[in-house]
Amino acid sequence: DSSGPEAAQPLPDSALQLRILRELSSMLQERVGLNAVLGTVLEGIYRALGMDRVAFAVVVPPGDGLRAKYVLGDPEDRLAGCFLGSERRSAGNIFAEVLASGRTVWVSRNSSGPAISSDIRACLGTDACFVAPLVAGERQVGLIYADRADSGRALDEESFSGLRHFCEQANLGVAIFGQR
Repeated sequence: DSSGPEAAQPLPDSALQLRILRELSSMLQERVGLNAVLGTVLEGIYRALGMDRVAFAVVVPPGDGLRAKYVLGDPEDRLAGCFLGSERRSAGNIFAEVLASGRTVWVSRNSSGPAISSDIRACLGTDACFVAPLVAGERQVGLIYADRADSGRALDEESFSGLRHFCEQANLGVAIFGQR
């Protein structure tokens, strides 16, 4: 029976991951456009790494908050609202911390890294996720978020490594296409 709660969730697929990363390399060489690259990066993280939800949130002035631009795997559209009001300078905000540090993080209840504030945890419905910054030189462009909150499956080192590879391609795209 494939109608259980995990039926809709993609499972990790290393062959698909390699195929999508190769496709991204070609897209970058052919300069097909940033939106296509970001869409393919999110699709790769979602399908090839087996994530339940994936989002790209863009930094928006004034106040440098975040707004979800693309979201996959969230039919009730809860995830997009979690980025709103994420002012870059607000203390204790995981998204602001990732943008400020410029480092990709694996957040979990047991990690020694940045923690998710209780209001963001309540919005996301999890305290286990990956968050990666997208940057153009010194300028923060946005971030990529991924989790397995809906299925409750654990995040793992292989998925974190894969996410970093996909985000490297996204950052190359941002550099090549010079985000406006």
